[in-house]
Amino acid sequence: MLPVASERKVFHENFLDHFKKNKVRIAMAVTKLFPFPEVLRDHSFITEKLYNETCDGSLPEALFGRVHLKEYPDLTQIYRSFENGK
Repeated sequence: MLPVASERKVFHENFLDHFKKNKVRIAMAVTKLFPFPEVLRDHSFITEKLYNETCDGSLPEALFGRVHLKEYPDLTQIYRSFENGK
């Protein structure tokens, strides 16, 4: 029987491999930003610093990028409200 640390390492390696193979499907399944990053932060999968840095301007760029506006047409109106400051 493997020691607990070795079992954990094997589990994490298998999980990471499975995650890599399914990351696009996972991203497509997350159709709302809230509460996804909050859960990642709350479970320490991302740091508080990384969580806070997603609000530095890169989040709006990623959220309202051309691909997302095409895939999620409802974002267009929200994007325009940001542009208009309303």
